[in-house]
Amino acid sequence: AIVNFIAANVDFFNESVLLTDVAGIKNDMISKGQALLKDGMEFISGHPMAGRQGSGLGMSDAHIFQNANYIIVPEKHNTQAAISWLEQFALALGCKHTVQVTPAQHDATIAYTSNLPHVTAVALMDSASFDDKTKYFVAGSFRDGTRVADINPELWCNLFLANREKVADEIDKYMEQLVLWRDALRSDDGEKLKELMRKAGARRRELF
Repeated sequence: AIVNFIAANVDFFNESVLLTDVAGIKNDMISKGQALLKDGMEFISGHPMAGRQGSGLGMSDAHIFQNANYIIVPEKHNTQAAISWLEQFALALGCKHTVQVTPAQHDATIAYTSNLPHVTAVALMDSASFDDKTKYFVAGSFRDGTRVADINPELWCNLFLANREKVADEIDKYMEQLVLWRDALRSDDGEKLKELMRKAGARRRELF
């Protein structure tokens, strides 16, 4: 959609226009978009890590960018002035951190930190264990773990498929962890369970 928009409207852009985007998956979209621009025009890609579940204007939030992370995805054609502008723009929105990565790094990391949690939330809600009494057994962990299961199927289907190989790789890694848990439970290995939880706890504390 972004590339098509540029193609359809490039003749109307200011001759020194600076474009940016908020697309969740990059692939080759940035280079394709830049190739459509005229000399003096520039496309600097970004991705604010500030989504919400659901869809539509009813889900809007005036404070959505407050303390959020903003990913900047520069390519060879980008000037330092454009990169700096996007950094300052992100901070002006209320974001707390910016980070620069390549398109490939962006898509690989997003598969882990965004795509996989959405897959997990949907899988929990689609589990055969769900029934009409589940709502009476829900506390914070289930509520937090399934928040993003109320997903926009049209948008997220496109995101998953656009990043399908990397998402599939992350599902494989996640399944490896689930196998460790299953095997430790079935072998009554409490030490292994504690090892898994201690490692995760330490990483979580470092993260937040």
